[in-house]
Amino acid sequence: MIKRFNPDFSLSISHELAYMRETPEGGYVAHGDYATLFSELELVKADRDAQQKRADALAVENAELNSGCGFFAYDPDNGFEEFKTKEEAIAAAESYIDYYRGEACDGWPDEVAQVSWGIIMQESTRVNERPRTNDDSCDPAIETVCDYALLPNIETPATSAALAAIEAWGVDKTVAVIFLRDLFEAATKLREAK
Repeated sequence: MIKRFNPDFSLSISHELAYMRETPEGGYVAHGDYATLFSELELVKADRDAQQKRADALAVENAELNSGCGFFAYDPDNGFEEFKTKEEAIAAAESYIDYYRGEACDGWPDEVAQVSWGIIMQESTRVNERPRTNDDSCDPAIETVCDYALLPNIETPATSAALAAIEAWGVDKTVAVIFLRDLFEAATKLREAK
């Protein structure tokens, strides 16, 4: 444990040489403790750098997730419309609300609650296209067969790692709470037994 000190001139005979009083928040440490402080500083810096790398990875994933494949706006009258930018989708959704606002003097229509916009994360995409063979049980007029899948595959390793760390922290806290509860119950039983 590193001892910290502050000068205390009130206990000194000479006002030029102060007595060093030990205090938890002191601005001075013994010369031999500097090496310990520097090693602690290096650990803090390494932890800070690791945290920054994790934050940067999360920021990249967040940007990718927020860019999506595209954007959409929906209302019951116009249905589902796709847009290239978030701003276009928001503007469309707001225009739908403006349209319903025109009817609001007689009471808002129920459809206004269904107006929305959002990010298209995956789209149905043609995959595994190949020429039809005699083994395929389909109309002979069909020349190619294929399948469809939702793409792109969304992988979020930084987010998954962050969630795992949060869950582990929660488990540690839960174990500590259970331990303290059991300890308290045991102490209560011992007191009652006396």
